[in-house]
Amino acid sequence: MSVTGDFSDSVNSVDFEYFTQIVVERIFPKYGPKDGWDEAWGRDDIQIWGQNFKQIKGETLVSFGTHAVVATVINSTYLTCKSPQSDVVAKAIPISIS
Repeated sequence: MSVTGDFSDSVNSVDFEYFTQIVVERIFPKYGPKDGWDEAWGRDDIQIWGQNFKQIKGETLVSFGTHAVVATVINSTYLTCKSPQSDVVAKAIPISIS
């Protein structure tokens, strides 16, 4: 980092990139079995629509409470992921994308 814009003294620098905040607009389905979806339930993926989705170097993760799964970013407004198992069954759980 430089206050003056002179980076000549930087050694072993690493690129840093800012990202626009992700916005989740819709999730389908809104609920499912605590053991996660599979072919037996007739559904493969959770679908998430929103804004500013980006496949970041490595993996994009969707967290359902404390359980994270790898997401497939289709484009900047749509991604899919498998549904993980859940320890919570009586209330809604938070979902985050990172």
